[in-house]
Amino acid sequence: MSNIRSPDQYFWFKSSIYIKRQEFNKLSILKGILFRIFHLSAFKSLKSFSNRIPIFF
Repeated sequence: MSNIRSPDQYFWFKSSIYIKRQEFNKLSILKGILFRIFHLSAFKSLKSFSNRIPIFF
């Protein structure tokens, strides 16, 4: 990034990256929680389903 000359622009650039990273972290944490909940419920339904009908994965 050689086109950023003034320290103010540089600071804004860095802080925008930091904010984006923070938002990404929040999103990934939320995704992880949702994925776990979905995974657990899907696994439970698969288990109950495979108890009724034998499925071999």
